[in-house]
Amino acid sequence: MLRTGKEHTASLRDGRVVYIGSERVDDVTQHSAFRNAAQTVAAIYDMKADPANRDVMSYEEDGGRHSMYFLRAKSRDDLQRRMICHRRISDLTYGMFGRSPDHVASFITGMVMKPDELKLPCAHADNLLAYYRYARDNDLYIVYAVLPPQAARNPEFYQRQNIPVPTLRVVHEDDSGVVISGMKMLATGAVFANEIWIGNLLPLAPDHADLARDFQTYWQTPQSDAVTRMKLFKLAWDMVGSEFAGRHLQYEKFYAGASFIVRNHAFRETDWASFNKVAEDLMASYDHDGGIVKVAAE
Repeated sequence: MLRTGKEHTASLRDGRVVYIGSERVDDVTQHSAFRNAAQTVAAIYDMKADPANRDVMSYEEDGGRHSMYFLRAKSRDDLQRRMICHRRISDLTYGMFGRSPDHVASFITGMVMKPDELKLPCAHADNLLAYYRYARDNDLYIVYAVLPPQAARNPEFYQRQNIPVPTLRVVHEDDSGVVISGMKMLATGAVFANEIWIGNLLPLAPDHADLARDFQTYWQTPQSDAVTRMKLFKLAWDMVGSEFAGRHLQYEKFYAGASFIVRNHAFRETDWASFNKVAEDLMASYDHDGGIVKVAAE
């Protein structure tokens, strides 16, 4: 199915608990802090559901029509179709909505491209495939939360105070699933999402023995122990996602000689009319007090 903006907005009125300081937000689609962003998310869904965009923003599989970012690419043409879809969403939001609905959906879709890598007893490929179909068939907006709050990274402080460590953890498990309690951050877009995946980008404190055991159990693979796998993920992040990586990307992408040569070359070759239009369209999309005038990009 393809949700409309109205349908997605309605899905957010599900009793979710959101606070801004001490204020509880009753409806994230109406509160002044969130309503404009909620309209932007709705505009993405409306663009996908528009019959005029049918072949660009969606595809058919298993008897239904689904958002293009759930397409499991098997050819160059499939990759091209996905790219155009991502580009349309980026154009619609002027590239300023980094955790749009296609973000985590693509990460899940990538995982199911090779489910046989998830081997028992530490992983269940069937569960992943079932979840992928559930997300695809219901056109869900999914985000993730991946970091503990800074103040929760040293459990010794809480132990000295004789209070619970607030880091998010599993506190109960039964046949229906797990119950988690605690705090996790970097959940960009969570107030507008239907599901939140929980992950971890930081190593555990040395004396977090209970969480360390879980880490060793669930992060190991037949090819690698948990610590080696964690180090590989950290290396990938350091090389492509950190401030350190950003400096090297800047050197590789932009350094081409003396600064005046680079500036003059950019001035001569850049499509300024196109760039100016992007800026003008973005500024025209909202008024002076922050209200949305239009959301769709041409």
